[in-house]
Amino acid sequence: MIRVMFLLVLLTLSACDTIIPPTSALLEYIRGTRQTLLAREVKTQKLQLGAPVFLRVFKQENVLEAWIQDKKTGRYTLYKTYPICRFSGNLGPKLAEGDKQAPEGFYLVGPEQMNPQSQFHLAFNLGYPNAYDRAQGRTGSALMIHGGCQSTGCFAMTDPAIEDVYLLLDNALRQGQTYVNVHIFPFRMTEENMQLFTDSQWYGFWQNLKAGYDAFEATHIPPLVGVEEARYVFHDRRAISALAAAQTQDKEMLPPSASQIIINPAPIKTAQDTTTTPPPEGTKDNTYTSGAVPEGYADGFALLRGISNPPPLDPAPRSP
Repeated sequence: MIRVMFLLVLLTLSACDTIIPPTSALLEYIRGTRQTLLAREVKTQKLQLGAPVFLRVFKQENVLEAWIQDKKTGRYTLYKTYPICRFSGNLGPKLAEGDKQAPEGFYLVGPEQMNPQSQFHLAFNLGYPNAYDRAQGRTGSALMIHGGCQSTGCFAMTDPAIEDVYLLLDNALRQGQTYVNVHIFPFRMTEENMQLFTDSQWYGFWQNLKAGYDAFEATHIPPLVGVEEARYVFHDRRAISALAAAQTQDKEMLPPSASQIIINPAPIKTAQDTTTTPPPEGTKDNTYTSGAVPEGYADGFALLRGISNPPPLDPAPRSP
């Protein structure tokens, strides 16, 4: 049986230093020519460039939503919806390396996963397969959101769109956001849309995704996401934050929603470990950063982010 760990303990660990995303001559050129205007556009919505960011992707509509946190309320506001030029495959999850299918699920993007030297203009690695994907026996590597309009397993945004999205993430990560949540759905998971797919082989999987979709729709705060018994589980991060503030309470007082976030006992893999990671699927881009599991995080915990960016479990030493 998978051992249950208490998130309360994890939230009380000391925070690690902010990791600065990599840069390149291209990224610095884009920063110099685009960032000031982007900051002004963000400000028109009473938001701030560098505030925490959250992304949602909807395959059926071919769109990527960029949400930015309103620091006054803690809730996220939809900043802009960007068209996706092309994604690979059909509605449904990615199952295996080489199936040319774009993934669906809940992913984290950290600094090490940002690639400003991609042959696809700019790119960031989604971190597929995550703990859920591995629990389902799914394989694949280096699934990305990138520029251009060609895709084999990835989401291609066009160069102008990826420049904006990349700058949003880059600035948020530089300002201390540890990981950016990226939620990928087949379609908007309303009850009406779900009824259209009751005969799909993926209906059960999509019901599990819908729970995460509904959690954000209800609060406009990305839920904490974990994996339990090969299923996604979701928790209100505000409730978890309140528990962390009351950390002197006996752990037996924790509600089941807090105590059921688990740690997958699979071996830890660092973001710098590329020895077993092939080049990006369907591409010849060898300049990406793998980042399949955020550095120093146990596989299951890689899916989790707390209110105050919870620290790694037994963090691995940082490279100079």
